[in-house]
Order: sequence, then structure tokens, then C-alpha cells
Amino acid sequence: MRRRGYVNFRPMQPSAAEGDDDAGMDLGMDKLPSDVEAAIDHLRARCKVAAVAEGARGLATCPLVLQHHLYTIIDARCEVDREVQRLRKQNSLREFRLASSIDVALASTADYVELLSEAVAASPPPLAVMFSWFSRTVLPACRAPSVSLEELASLIETGTSSVGDAVTALVRAGFLRPRNASSAGPEVWHALPQMCHAQRSIRHSIK
Repeated sequence: MRRRGYVNFRPMQPSAAEGDDDAGMDLGMDKLPSDVEAAIDHLRARCKVAAVAEGARGLATCPLVLQHHLYTIIDARCEVDREVQRLRKQNSLREFRLASSIDVALASTADYVELLSEAVAASPPPLAVMFSWFSRTVLPACRAPSVSLEELASLIETGTSSVGDAVTALVRAGFLRPRNASSAGPEVWHALPQMCHAQRSIRHSIK
């Protein structure tokens, strides 16, 4: 996979020369980020500056990366798609479908959980319990961009309000948004509070 305008900084694996005692030595290659992860980190760092500026104005948001921006850095689109899906399935990355377009926004799960933690700290106990449940229970179990109400109901814990109350609170807070009816039944999209401001931070970051 070739990254446009980027140098591949991965160290070359030395060939195993005959009699070389270091042949087969573990260089920790598996710990290096993939090209896609490196590109996401690069774009996230640029977006984080704008996201911090939004936060200074009292608008809670987190750094976002548009998936189509990755295609401008990495030539192999299929490889990008596969790696994004791998990161999503291992709960390292969250996907958000933008309401105003067919584009997909990406955020690190760590950034998203941090935003939820801020919501927990700033909310009265009943809401804090719902946000904590969403962060601790729902996110690890529901890694797709949307989740059915039936699946959410199966995750409701003792002491948590009904799934209807929980969804209503999360929609009002901006962490979920309704999805049009699907064959699987009622569903909601995972979302980001102040999504329009988050999108603005992306535009500012790529100027």
C-alpha cells in the first residue's frame, strides 16, 4: 500500500544471513501501526486542534476523520476499507454516518469514551447512570454504526431505566440519533454531540 506524499518509516526486516545469530530476532514489527492507522493519527492530530478550539467555546466534541480523506492519502481504497472495519470490530474506532451526506466520520473509541466521561461528570445521577451504562456496556457490545432497540433492551441492567427512557436521554444528549425503519426493526445510529460543529472542525483542520 503506498501513501501519497508519505515516507514509509517502517524498518526493513533484515534478511537471515547464513550464520547470523540475530536471524529470526523479534523486532516487534507487529506493534507498529498500519499505514491506515498512521494516516488516521495524522488526520486526527490536525482535527484535534480545531476540536479543542470548539471545546474552548463550550461545544463538547472530539476529533473526527472523514473516511474519504483517507483515500487521498492512501491509494488502495479496498485496503483502507478493510482496515477501518478491522479497527471498528476490535472497538478501537467508531463509525458515524453523517446526516447531511453519505460520508462516514471516524473517531477513536478512546476519544468518544472520554466525551461520554465528561457527560457523566456533568450530569445529574439518573442521566449519569445512563451515560455510564452506554459507555461501559453498549459500546463494547455494539460496534456497528447503528444498533437495534431490541439489542439495547437486551443490555439494560438492573437499576437502569427502560430502554425507551435510555434512548430518549441519549438522543437528547446527541449520542444517538433515530434511523429510518430497517428490516431489522427500530434502530438508532451512534452519534456525536454537536456533530455540525465537529464537521466544522474537520473543515478547518484540512485547510
